[in-house]
Amino acid sequence: MAIPTKARFLTQTEWDILTGVFGDTLPFRQRILITNGLGGGDAPFTIPTSAISVATIPAAVQAALSSLAIQYLGGQDGLLARTMNRSGFTGPMAMLSQVTSLVNLGYLVNVGPTPFQDMSGTHKNLLVHELAHVWQGKNSTAATTYVVNSIMHQCRASIFGSSRNGAYDYPAGQSWSSYNTEQQASIIEHWFESGKPESGPLWPYIRDYVRKGKT
Repeated sequence: MAIPTKARFLTQTEWDILTGVFGDTLPFRQRILITNGLGGGDAPFTIPTSAISVATIPAAVQAALSSLAIQYLGGQDGLLARTMNRSGFTGPMAMLSQVTSLVNLGYLVNVGPTPFQDMSGTHKNLLVHELAHVWQGKNSTAATTYVVNSIMHQCRASIFGSSRNGAYDYPAGQSWSSYNTEQQASIIEHWFESGKPESGPLWPYIRDYVRKGKT
C-alpha cells in the first residue's frame, strides 16, 4: 500500500487513448485524477470521491485522498471549477457542476509512482482497465455501485479460489450484465490489448454496451 501524495489530470495523449475505447461515455476529463497511491497488496484501485470514507480504506489513505480531491476538484476555487470557467461554463452550468460535486466530485485513479508519470506507453493497458471503473461509476445509478461489486467479488474469489485474482477471470460469450465489475474491466482491457478489433468474441460488448454507456 502507498499513501497518495501527488495527483494530476489526464494528458491529452492518455485521453485520446481512452476516447478510442469508450467514445463519449466517460465523465468530463477534469473530473478524473491520476494519483501515485496504491491499495492493499500494492494493487491499483479507482474510487469515486463519494466512496472515500468506505471502511475498507485505512484512515491515512482516506485523509490523503480527501485532501487531493478537495485541492483539485472541490469548491468554487478547485481546479475543476477554474477549468470550467476558462472553458466558458458559467451561470447554470457552473451551478450544475457544484450540485454534482455534492454527490461525487470525481474519480481518483490510484496507479502507483511509476505509472503515475505517464500512462500512454507501457502502462496504457492499466489505464484502460482502471478507467473502465470510472466508466462503470459514471454510467451506473450510483457511482459507488461498482466499488461494492468489486470488493464483494474479490472477497468471494479469495474465499472460494486461490486468490482475489479469480474475480478478474471470465468466460467470453455470456451476457454483459452477468459479469462482475472486474470481469467487465478485464474484457475492455483485453479487447484494447488485442488491437481494438471490430470482430471476435469481445467486440459486441464494446459496440453494444461500452460505447453506449450501458452497464
